[in-house]
Amino acid sequence: MGSVFTGGLGVEWGYKLLTGKEKLGSEDFAEINRLSRQMADIPPGSRGLVFLPFLTGSGTPHFDARDKASWLGLSTGQSTALLLHSVMEGVACNIRENVDVFEHDGHAAKRIHLGGGGSRNPVWCRMISNVLGRDVRLLTVRDASVVGAAILAGAGVRFFPSLEEAAGRAVKTGETYACDGEQSAKYNRLYQQYREVYPCLNAFYRESVDG
Repeated sequence: MGSVFTGGLGVEWGYKLLTGKEKLGSEDFAEINRLSRQMADIPPGSRGLVFLPFLTGSGTPHFDARDKASWLGLSTGQSTALLLHSVMEGVACNIRENVDVFEHDGHAAKRIHLGGGGSRNPVWCRMISNVLGRDVRLLTVRDASVVGAAILAGAGVRFFPSLEEAAGRAVKTGETYACDGEQSAKYNRLYQQYREVYPCLNAFYRESVDG
């Protein structure tokens, strides 16, 4: 199992930072949706802005508590929508790192399912599809942790004869976001940049903590 420590937390943190809010209400989530609609014209790579999403250290594949989140390419005149767009891209790149780990170990992901609060944002879902370079399907029940617990419990008490059958019966998907080949090719470049800058920053944070 892979782990992404900064998912929806990243967008919430970015929004709070940029708006000065300490707690979010329904009007704030509506504002995030409005900002997301403004992202339609933002190209892959957020016009040179890159976000490494390690607000609480890194999970798969790095697992380094010394890692920190980093915004590269900050300048005056960048909009809130652009900054949040880069946060979403950074998280999407971290998700791709997780998928790559499975594939490098010989376990290619046949299907990608999205759940959680972030899956309610169509801009982010489309972005994740393009960063991964494959179609993604939304879970009908968005809380994947609850479904996973039910699958394990059902298989454990022999309600299901196997985990495979349990998953087949419990996991249902709805809307599909198809990968856009042209956008995906552009995101490949962003992903390579993301992978190139990580070792440099990781070395910096290691030296800062250990020194």
